[in-house]
Amino acid sequence: MPDPIYTADIVSLAYELRWSVAVFWTQAAPAPTAWLSALQEATEPDGVRILEHRFTKGNVSQFLISTKPPPPHGRSAHRDDAGALSIRR
Repeated sequence: MPDPIYTADIVSLAYELRWSVAVFWTQAAPAPTAWLSALQEATEPDGVRILEHRFTKGNVSQFLISTKPPPPHGRSAHRDDAGALSIRR
């Protein structure tokens, strides 16, 4: 069997997941300049990007977040001798 041409180590996904999160502050929310950049820096190493933030009300922060799903483990793409591509576990 030929070696895989694509493995999880060398393939990156071409799409991302976008989702939203709402945070309900129990007290008056501080200005985003006091905490937003630190939160972005803290979440980026985990693959979570904060794309947008806005206050929807005085005590509600709404975030637009993006993440990349991990590649499926144990699967790789192979080409056979005829050049046909197949996915194998």
